[in-house]
Amino acid sequence: MNVTVEGMNLYYESVGEGEPILFLHGWGSSCDAFRRMILPLKTDFRCISVDLPGFGKSDMPKSPLDLSDYCRIVKAFMDLLELRDPIM
Repeated sequence: MNVTVEGMNLYYESVGEGEPILFLHGWGSSCDAFRRMILPLKTDFRCISVDLPGFGKSDMPKSPLDLSDYCRIVKAFMDLLELRDPIM
């Protein structure tokens, strides 16, 4: 699935139902890193993983991003998906 945040398409996956868990990958990775972890959790939780800008299937940013940019983008992503206080 895709959502648009600050003009960039962000790819994400969402499986399961229940209390949400938001998976955030590290530098040079993607939401693919969490697939094996999500399998046993999806029966009890809503598992959401996102490719941050410049990684995986998400758009490349037009200019370099710093930590505060990524924080703002993750917050906007959470707002779009109406994620309130997910496990992270």
